[in-house]
Amino acid sequence: MSTRIILLVSFFALMHRASAQDTIVYANGERIIGQVEEIQRDLIRYRTSSAGNAVVVSVEKKDLDRLHLAGGQRFQYGPGGWTDPASKAFMQRKNVVSLDLFAPALDHVTVGYERSLTPRSSLVLRVGKIGLWRTDGYGEGLVDDGFLVKMGPKLMLAKSLRRSSGLYANHPLAGWYLRPEVLFSYWKNTSYYELYTPFGLPYEDHVTQEFHSSAAVNLVFGGQFFLGDRFCLDVYGGMGYGVSWRNGVTEPQDERYPQRENYAFSHTFFGGRSPLCVSGGALLGYVF
Repeated sequence: MSTRIILLVSFFALMHRASAQDTIVYANGERIIGQVEEIQRDLIRYRTSSAGNAVVVSVEKKDLDRLHLAGGQRFQYGPGGWTDPASKAFMQRKNVVSLDLFAPALDHVTVGYERSLTPRSSLVLRVGKIGLWRTDGYGEGLVDDGFLVKMGPKLMLAKSLRRSSGLYANHPLAGWYLRPEVLFSYWKNTSYYELYTPFGLPYEDHVTQEFHSSAAVNLVFGGQFFLGDRFCLDVYGGMGYGVSWRNGVTEPQDERYPQRENYAFSHTFFGGRSPLCVSGGALLGYVF
């Protein structure tokens, strides 16, 4: 009797397992009945039957519309959003701190902060320290010393409808964008030199200082792309209109300085008398 009961219970357990099927719905409307074996960040593996044989299929989430598990859980990957726990946690990361990769080679360091405001917009603020390593050669100190500020809203461009996008590409902080920004830089330039004196007397050390400042308004085009769950790369370039001052006097109207200091750390002018300027860079960011 006990053997029959065990066999009967096993039979019903197998029947229940066979009937407890998951439903995988593709973005094109195709519906597959099977058993989901694994849900990864961008991938789902499920088992189904084909011509009487069991096969294991791997599908990217970007190709799915939704997933219904036999236990009642429902995951949405189409227009309704990403609702499985891992993807949802990733999509809710709305902050980025970043570091300009090329700035140290140009004698400054720039760090940034970005905050997502809506699925199509964010606010960007970047500040920098001017003067890192460039000295006069006499060991007297840094040639330049100052700061820079960049800020403006980032407006995300519409994503392409020609191809479906994965989780990383659908993040609110990812994709191509336009960003109008205001730039300002201020730095003190110090020159050290020795003056020759007659009759073999010791050299006289001289120090001169100039105070530079520059402001500009740029329209930036760029793209931000995820390098994993936590890191992203932002590459951009912009063009706009700016003005600069030397010792409080607008350049190049000052007769003493007919040519402008073209490089202003936060941006660069096209020429010594042109108000047109450009900016650009590449930033490595941490997403949280």
